[in-house]
Amino acid sequence: MTRSKMLVVAYDCIPNAGSDPGLGWQAAQLAARDHQTWVLTKASNRAAIEAAQTPPNIEWVYIHLPEKVGPLQTGAKWGDTVHCYFWLRRAMRAASKIHKEHGLDITQYASFSAFWMPVPLVRLGVPHIFGPVTGGEWTPEALAPRGFRARIDDLIRRTLQELGMRTPNWRRMAESESTVMVAATPVTANRLRAAGAKNAVVFRPPFSLDTAQIEQARRYPPSDPDSVRFVMSGRQLHWKGHQLGIEAFAQVVAARHDAHLDLIGTGPEHDRLVKLVDDLGLRNSVTVHGAMHREQEREHISRATALVFPSHRDAGGTLPILSMAIGTVVIALKTGAVPATLGDAGVLVDVWSREQIIADLAQEMIAIATDHARREMLIERGLERVRTQFSLDQAHDHTRAWTQTVRSAPVVEPAAQSA
Repeated sequence: MTRSKMLVVAYDCIPNAGSDPGLGWQAAQLAARDHQTWVLTKASNRAAIEAAQTPPNIEWVYIHLPEKVGPLQTGAKWGDTVHCYFWLRRAMRAASKIHKEHGLDITQYASFSAFWMPVPLVRLGVPHIFGPVTGGEWTPEALAPRGFRARIDDLIRRTLQELGMRTPNWRRMAESESTVMVAATPVTANRLRAAGAKNAVVFRPPFSLDTAQIEQARRYPPSDPDSVRFVMSGRQLHWKGHQLGIEAFAQVVAARHDAHLDLIGTGPEHDRLVKLVDDLGLRNSVTVHGAMHREQEREHISRATALVFPSHRDAGGTLPILSMAIGTVVIALKTGAVPATLGDAGVLVDVWSREQIIADLAQEMIAIATDHARREMLIERGLERVRTQFSLDQAHDHTRAWTQTVRSAPVVEPAAQSA
């Protein structure tokens, strides 16, 4: 039987990674289960992809764009956003060529999952899956940016969202019956619908694990039940909330002098976080690791009493899902997609005021370190939740359903390429 032909555009795509690179990789693997697949991705991902085992029915196409676009560099603030926009324009030329030569049946945009990104694939006149996408969540009022730079960043983010949704490419996607816009959260779905999306559906935080990955996650060394050790990891951006976690940990140390925190990651806030550690007199209780290989990161998570995840508006949920699979309790805020990700398998802190958040985080950190029965119960709930809610097979079922939906709808006519 001749397989249908699918094109996946995955700006970020790295085997078994987290966040957007991992989502791009998973989308490629899911597409290959049912289709002859072409994957467009950044040329910088090539070495990692070629070092991994990939299905034989995937053809990888690497699109190069210099890492610096104008004054902005990838990895810098807003640099990835600008780079992705211009990279997509270049990728569209390759997509058009593949469609002309092979006749694509369906396309999918699968990483750098901003719900407002004006993706030009719909101009091919082929049924299209946009997402899963995220980013519709706002920072709660209690955590609204206080500094001048943070406020400017928030204003830029809001402006980019509005501009992106007004572009012809985004409008064409929203108005097309043969495009399904897949949101990771109900909030993002509501943003899509409010902007005119005809066919917006809600999935879940899209990070998934296959059976082998779930089994592998349980092989990491468990934590010492008598130790009091916490971990915070991830890109150090102001809205990731690491400062809240450090300030809460200072209160933990005042009550438990044997407590320790592993701070993993880099980012624009790194130097400020290190200074905060020093200012609070925590140098002997906090280990600042910087960037870390994912295997080492997972070992630190497995040895921790809990992962502290105080993000203001996270929608991806990669670290909480991975932590549940490893068998480490997650302490987080009731914001973004995190409550839906954890369900009753994690510890959630209310968000009313900054002082209350810090105090409640500290209280929950101390409680989870001393209440072993509760901790074991949450670990078991987390493992079951990953198996039933975040498996790759479940994600595959949803992908097949989206494919059937868009392929049965009237297709818009192809359009000439435009910016």
